[in-house]
Amino acid sequence: DVLMVAVSYYFDQWYFKSHPDLTADLPKDLDLRNYVAAGVISISLETREILWQKHLDLTTAKTDLKAMIYATPTVCDLDMDGSMDVVVATRLGFVYRLDARTGEVHRNFPIILGDIQAQVAAVDLVKDNRLE
Repeated sequence: DVLMVAVSYYFDQWYFKSHPDLTADLPKDLDLRNYVAAGVISISLETREILWQKHLDLTTAKTDLKAMIYATPTVCDLDMDGSMDVVVATRLGFVYRLDARTGEVHRNFPIILGDIQAQVAAVDLVKDNRLE
């Protein structure tokens, strides 16, 4: 069993100050507090280990549309190939489709729409046994 979690986070300046090797290649005047990021993490419920994590968006914290995810990822088999997909939308308007096993972004994704602050719905609207 696996838990898929959407994450939005600011960079912890104290953590990076205590691990200078992580910022060694960054410009000295870069202030990590000015950035916010969003992604998805896959966690094994059996071992409680992170199976994979995927960074999706990064913005400054001062912009109107920040790199944030406000809703739970949707896990479904979009193309009915027997493999589960993770579909998630971001505040920047991107809809991502990830491989649930690896976290890799599928071909032709992300799709850009507009500011999205809700969970993506996957439903068979036309009754053809395929998810739209």
